[in-house]
Amino acid sequence: MSTRHTSPLPRRFGVALGAGLVASAALAVPSVASAAPAPLSITMPATGASTCTVAVITSSGKVLAQRSVQGLPRRMVVKAPGTTKHTAHRGERLQVRCGSVTLRRRVPAHVYVRLAAVKIGRLPLLPGESAYPISNGFAAPLGEQLGAGSYDNAAIAREGLSHLGQYLYTPGSLDHGQCKQAVNDWVYVASGHTQRLGGDYYENYAANGGVRVSRDNVAVGDIIQLTNPRDHANYYWPMHTAVILGHTAGSNSFDVVDSNYVAPDTVGRHSWDPYASAARAGLEVTIWRMGTVMAAPTPTPTPAPTPTPTPAPAPTWSETTGGAAHTWTNYTNAGGTEGPTIAGYTTVQIACKVTGFKVADGNTWWYRIASSPWNGAYYVSADAFYNNGQTSGSLLGTPFVDPNVPNC
Repeated sequence: MSTRHTSPLPRRFGVALGAGLVASAALAVPSVASAAPAPLSITMPATGASTCTVAVITSSGKVLAQRSVQGLPRRMVVKAPGTTKHTAHRGERLQVRCGSVTLRRRVPAHVYVRLAAVKIGRLPLLPGESAYPISNGFAAPLGEQLGAGSYDNAAIAREGLSHLGQYLYTPGSLDHGQCKQAVNDWVYVASGHTQRLGGDYYENYAANGGVRVSRDNVAVGDIIQLTNPRDHANYYWPMHTAVILGHTAGSNSFDVVDSNYVAPDTVGRHSWDPYASAARAGLEVTIWRMGTVMAAPTPTPTPAPTPTPTPAPAPTWSETTGGAAHTWTNYTNAGGTEGPTIAGYTTVQIACKVTGFKVADGNTWWYRIASSPWNGAYYVSADAFYNNGQTSGSLLGTPFVDPNVPNC
């Protein structure tokens, strides 16, 4: 049975409304006698809804006033006489909605419907009708109350999710769209037909090998059941049954899949705080594990990645100029873009040597300069360097190039 919605069964109940203020659109008309009008009534199928909504609406469906009343899972009558008013309205309707069943009737033009004192009453049972037509499970045949399941507990959740969005209403005394019966069905499938949960709200879990778990020790597939600690056999509003999909330790809310909560007899997924629901009605929260929680496989340690060695800087050679030396991006013609000039008697780092433009004395060797700000993008004629380790003196008689510098 759900905390919020239930589904229609082919039964009947009558509804007649009592005192409660209703807003209405009004037209000025001559006054009429103030005699109390006869109570309004509506006859509906018995839905087994734990709550029903009684409203006054316009002909277009706009709600003028409404209230919720506690329903019965059988035929019932809601009575509340109206009062006479001195202005008429157009097309107001009395609406009663229980579960997915909604019926309306026209409100007489001068009747002022009051909703504050709606009263619920039982109607005589129809032939063959049960006082509690909603069955929340079926009794397992004697000898088939089996032990705890060896299957993956999460299979219950997977089975529930496979029905997400489906309308499971089943005519008759066993509605598979009811919250507990839907979970019973999912356990039956997940367990390979070895666990058949019955209709009570505690003993059948234990008899099938269920193990109670605490709030912060839950696992996927565990079952939340609200129950009355004084009576495990019968339904009391707002008892509900749901399957856990996720939970954050310390929180009273769970990510769940269930039926008959987001919509009548329909499987949905939502967040639910069962402790808040239980506290409102003196119920208790029990959480059951029917299957086996599979331990997560021990992860194979991932070897630490071998750090990529930082490449050693390319070797360079120190060369010293014997005078100012111009630098260029194009060594083949001593052109391109001119870079910063290397001052005389300055030592710079050279990356490599290459042949290019021939200078006046016939020297064709050029150096690629590794030092900043040239950074390997500029070249300089080797003719401007001592090329033999000297750092001062005349360039006369010095070699054209340092043979120790590798070719580019």
